Amino acid sequence: MPRRERYAFSDADESFDLLVKSALVALLCLITFCKGQFQQVNQSNLPAEVIDILTKDFSETEILGLSDLEAVTLKYFTEQYPHQIPGMVSADFDGNGLADYALLLKGQAFDKNNTDSEARILLVVFMQMDHGKFTRFVLNDEIVLLHRLFLRPVRKGKVDIFINDTRASVSISFPAFEYVCFEAYSTLFFWDGKGFSSYVTGF
Repeated sequence: MPRRERYAFSDADESFDLLVKSALVALLCLITFCKGQFQQVNQSNLPAEVIDILTKDFSETEILGLSDLEAVTLKYFTEQYPHQIPGMVSADFDGNGLADYALLLKGQAFDKNNTDSEARILLVVFMQMDHGKFTRFVLNDEIVLLHRLFLRPVRKGKVDIFINDTRASVSISFPAFEYVCFEAYSTLFFWDGKGFSSYVTGF
């Protein structure tokens, strides 16, 4: 492997380099949120504040990963969402210009080699109400077969839903996400200004 050389710079050069990098990061974030796009994230680049909460309060869980999905679900998910992981969606869910994170957390007792194995699954959303300050919302906590579960992003605008088994549509103001059991059911979760509301989107 080629050796990476290190060079010495003056304090002024380092300050300028940091300034340029910060400006580029800010510009990329602005473009992302202006377009209503979703961030491509994985566990390694979660904010330190979120990791700290997970470590302290959810230490018996792990984020649902690709290796947890059965073959058919895995094929569908990786084809449709090649840069995502099944247990995580990140976007600006409330329109304040800051990244928020929806996570599917599985209990560590889950047996990934047994497709009939049930495990505790939690749907937890970390809302960044201020820079680096997160409020968490536990939206679901159940024992399920999780080989076919994943989260998928939903863009703001018109969304097809079901109300009392009748198809309808609603308009959502911010990016959102669906909690999906592949080929079984799905539920839309979206920010309504005060908290999260939900609609059935498939069954």
